[in-house]
Amino acid sequence: MLKALQSFALRLKPLHWGYNMFNRKRLINSPESYRRFGLKRPLWYSINAEAFKESKDNDWTYAPNQEDLAKIEDSRLVGITESYRSSILAWEENGFLVLPGFLNDVDAETINEEIDRLLSSETVGFNRFGNRIMFALKHSKKVKSIIDQSRLSPLMELLMGKPIELFQTINFLRGSEQGTHSDSLHMSTHPRGGLIAAWIALEDITEENGPLHYYPGSHKLPYLTNKDFGNEGNALMLGNKKYSDYTEKVHEQINRADLQKKVFTPKKGDLFIWHANLLHGGEPIGNPASSRKSMVLHYFAKDVICYHEISQRPTLKML
Repeated sequence: MLKALQSFALRLKPLHWGYNMFNRKRLINSPESYRRFGLKRPLWYSINAEAFKESKDNDWTYAPNQEDLAKIEDSRLVGITESYRSSILAWEENGFLVLPGFLNDVDAETINEEIDRLLSSETVGFNRFGNRIMFALKHSKKVKSIIDQSRLSPLMELLMGKPIELFQTINFLRGSEQGTHSDSLHMSTHPRGGLIAAWIALEDITEENGPLHYYPGSHKLPYLTNKDFGNEGNALMLGNKKYSDYTEKVHEQINRADLQKKVFTPKKGDLFIWHANLLHGGEPIGNPASSRKSMVLHYFAKDVICYHEISQRPTLKML
């Protein structure tokens, strides 16, 4: 009974409005951004893809080409664009990049040690699902310094074609086993495609660890929204569809497009970057005793509307 009441309460939009109003100084979106895209509603109010159904600028696409790379004068990218040129140029076609050896073993191990320290001091903990450590970078100068010095941010800006801002970090100690999904349902933008993400292996990953899987080219599929799986809800309530209803739609897309799954089994320090709409997830853990230490970073473009389609909430600044 208590669980049912909690589930019902979480679907009440007025509760979310109150929370957003209380945290209004942390809202990423601004009145100027709403005016730019013709949105006439309070910043704290519910928002989803239906708010933009009449918009003519629904998608953001950009792909670096040879000319772009030749023009780069940002010293932070010297060496990166040369080493990973072919992968960068294939970004538009593939929707992902694999960058071997992006972090050295020392930096990767330092991040692991910092996560252990933050957990033991109870500075951070696992989220309500019990398998994600959220925003650890916020609490560790060492982790932040490693990520900053890795030059990941300017590389992501090159791929996005516009300024970006780090929104979220997640550290995993074990495989997520999360079903195949697009991040755009959880961290949504208008125009669509204003999110980019990175996954760093912090130890060698095998098929026993529950590695990452992904579908090359799936970023070109239509973006799925609440409406696509009957989860719109109404003026006062969020929809009550199960997450499995969404993943069923995802697999319908995959089967219709005849896409082939790939499994990423990287070495320690390897980096995987993916497009906002690339379908990906976590493989089953083969060895229950195994770990799968990794770090995920999500970046938003700075000049887009940021929200969460599935919960219909405007995005709050977390870092």
